[in-house]
Amino acid sequence: MSDRFGTLAAVVSTEVQARSRRAFLLSLGAALLATFALGGSVVPIAIAGNLLINYAVFLATFGTTLAATLLWQFGGAIGDALAVGGWGRLEAEDHWRALGAGKIPRDAGQGSSWLAAHPEPGRLAPQRLVAQLFAGDTTAANETLSTYPTSTAYERFELANDRWFLDFLAGELPALDEVEAAAANVQDPGERARAAAAAATMRAHAAAVSGGDWVAALAAARQVVGARADGLVWSRYVVPGWTLLMGVAAALIGLGLLAGKLTGVWL
Repeated sequence: MSDRFGTLAAVVSTEVQARSRRAFLLSLGAALLATFALGGSVVPIAIAGNLLINYAVFLATFGTTLAATLLWQFGGAIGDALAVGGWGRLEAEDHWRALGAGKIPRDAGQGSSWLAAHPEPGRLAPQRLVAQLFAGDTTAANETLSTYPTSTAYERFELANDRWFLDFLAGELPALDEVEAAAANVQDPGERARAAAAAATMRAHAAAVSGGDWVAALAAARQVVGARADGLVWSRYVVPGWTLLMGVAAALIGLGLLAGKLTGVWL
């Protein structure tokens, strides 16, 4: 399997981690400043030196700043890009279930298991190709591509899209004109949105391996995918990130303040 298969996922993960880390550090700095400001203020020492009060000030400042910073870090173009990616995944999962294809494989073992559970070569060709790619069998994937149905506009899009991706995995970087033209010919609203998200994902794959702007490539399809993508960034990145980082901060500062209490730094 070509290293290109996971390049886009890797750059997305790196970007998400960098933005989450940035939000954590900025919020940590703000919370520490608030805690130190309390200690250096004219507030009576019984309050300024109280362990629980300092803990509460730290967490309140950290939590508020973290929420605002995560919304900032995952807003704008990056938010649109992540929403398109998340929407595309949800739509693909729904499509597979509607076809009776089960769950989308996520690794080589699941790809092999899917192929063993669906041995009929004439059925579910696009889904079979995905499983073969996860299983690492690009030769079989190319053979499967030749069996794709082409009776509808969306089926012709799938053929163009997956042909491009196989060429891409083989080390080429072909133009996306055919894929985008095929996507534009799809008329059914649901299929058209799914095709637009898939074509945007191919553009993002190309950008990820060439040092281009994968964020803009994905974000370009945000309006087309519609309302189902609303809230995906909030539910997948902001809320889980806030919860995890709040837990980490609460534990770390709690240990720090407890150590200060034991050593006599805090009352």
